[in-house]
Amino acid sequence: MVSSEKIKETIEKEEIKLFEYNSFVKLKSLGKGGFGDVDQVYSNDIKEIVALKKVRNNNESFKKEVWIIFIICTTDS
Repeated sequence: MVSSEKIKETIEKEEIKLFEYNSFVKLKSLGKGGFGDVDQVYSNDIKEIVALKKVRNNNESFKKEVWIIFIICTTDS
């Protein structure tokens, strides 16, 4: 599984961008799942409407979610 160091390294290389939670404005709820809730939000940082997944407070679940996103974002299609 992905380590905390790998996550930090990925963020530092800007392969995954880190956003402050308070930079989002919730527009509406899109759904709930096993790991957390998904909302439609407006990002003040990138000036776009995006989906924001809020992972429940579980460090291992968070690492798995970040790793899945990393794989999706860095795999050539």
